[in-house]
Amino acid sequence: MVVVGIMSPDDDAALLTVRGAAAKARPERISGDRRWPDMQQQISVITLGVADVARSKAFYREGFGWEPVFEQDDVAFFQMSGLMLGLWEKAQLESDMQRPGVPPGSFALASNVESAEAVDAGIERLVAAGATLLRPADAPPHGGYRGYIADPDGNAWEIAWNPAWTVDNEGHVTFGV
Repeated sequence: MVVVGIMSPDDDAALLTVRGAAAKARPERISGDRRWPDMQQQISVITLGVADVARSKAFYREGFGWEPVFEQDDVAFFQMSGLMLGLWEKAQLESDMQRPGVPPGSFALASNVESAEAVDAGIERLVAAGATLLRPADAPPHGGYRGYIADPDGNAWEIAWNPAWTVDNEGHVTFGV
């Protein structure tokens, strides 16, 4: 049994961890006068702000072959391997974040597949569904095989195969060396 209690920010023993009957003070990451426990190393939701939710849902259905686990006119969620991918109307997401007029950021999402052939087939399918080809698939200097597309809202996706990474039947990727 693990019980975590946070005491007052002025208390030197702000975070206590109790394991069974033994208790000890454990320092955690410090932010100003407060102590906070480390966050679990995981991502639970990636939400993309999209201009046209219906168009984006159609793209992800036809391009990737994914079905939403929840959808309304202005939002959709896809169950991924251990996380959710959300599509939300861009203006609503900006309002929710209180961050209006945000241009797309400099990032790429990635979908790792089981072979180099699957990279080519995936990119071909995505382009047929409305993606823009950003970079044809090729072998990068660090190994593997990858190409890039952009979804209808300009979000970059890398479609990749890396022989050192395994993808299990549930789609979980394991980093290998």
